[in-house]
Amino acid sequence: MDTFAGRLDGGWEWWHAAIEEAQEGRWVRDAVERHVMKDIRAATNPLHGGQMAPFTEDS
Repeated sequence: MDTFAGRLDGGWEWWHAAIEEAQEGRWVRDAVERHVMKDIRAATNPLHGGQMAPFTEDS
């Protein structure tokens, strides 16, 4: 897991698990987590012309 690819794969695994937990109601973001997500959206928003990123994957 010392490579970037390994860390990226681990991050995606965490992300998918977090989304599932949130959708099932087992994980509710706290104030700090909501603030971090707000900062990430603000930092990446200009990359898409001020719009949300386009949908690129099937559910």
